[in-house]
Amino acid sequence: MTEDISVEFSLFVEHGREREAANFYAAAFAAQEENTSDIDGALAAVEMRFGNLPVWVAGSNPNREKSPSYGGPFSKRARGGQHDVPPQCWQH
Repeated sequence: MTEDISVEFSLFVEHGREREAANFYAAAFAAQEENTSDIDGALAAVEMRFGNLPVWVAGSNPNREKSPSYGGPFSKRARGGQHDVPPQCWQH
């Protein structure tokens, strides 16, 4: 039996800088924009493709940035800061 497995990554950037980051990845790595998602009219994420690899460029949760001890996705701004979100995998 053969099953295809796909992997999708999410890159978390500082809240409000989603468009700037997506434009950077498009210019630097020739990533193609596929779709966008918004929350109450504000851009929240950009779905992109780096070749065949699907990647989401998403805004971090500002509440998580205020309390990083809670964990969860947030942008890495300071040396030693981290976020820990595993890639999403699906079997087809």
